[in-house]
Amino acid sequence: MNNLKPHMLRDPENYDYEFVKTEIESITDKRDKALICFLYASAGRVSEANRVCSKDITTQTINNIEYLIIRIVTLKKRNATDVYRQVPIRLDESWLAKPILDYASVCQSRLFPLHRATIYRKCMSNTGFNPHGFRKLRLTHLAQKYKFTDQQLVKFAGWADSRPASIYAKMNLEDIAY
Repeated sequence: MNNLKPHMLRDPENYDYEFVKTEIESITDKRDKALICFLYASAGRVSEANRVCSKDITTQTINNIEYLIIRIVTLKKRNATDVYRQVPIRLDESWLAKPILDYASVCQSRLFPLHRATIYRKCMSNTGFNPHGFRKLRLTHLAQKYKFTDQQLVKFAGWADSRPASIYAKMNLEDIAY
């Protein structure tokens, strides 16, 4: 049976940060919640979710702010020397960080050893978004809420160049007012 939420539209740009927070907080299954938190918080790809291990989850203080750090294998850069990216998630975003930390603390190795289709299905049944929708949402929210620049988005998303960042770093009237 299809468990998709009927109010969900396919275009994730229509959903703000608080809407995503409410949707994620409503998920009751611990593994599904951790998976969806990982996909959204890290702007991760399905292949990256499948490879993340408990040893890749740590905490660190940067500029007096506590962060959850996720070390992610970036398969898109196979010939590059930088095959890992580190994604910081503020611990004060506890609705994102806590489910990942809690789930990682009980796992011995890979957090989400699921088939690609299973990850898609879990995302769709819990939220109505596919995993790439979460990537798009997070990058959009980072650009809007936290004012990430093109270069910050490139580093966070693990892109090889800055062309995709222009999609997310849209300028508002306030940005060009002088």
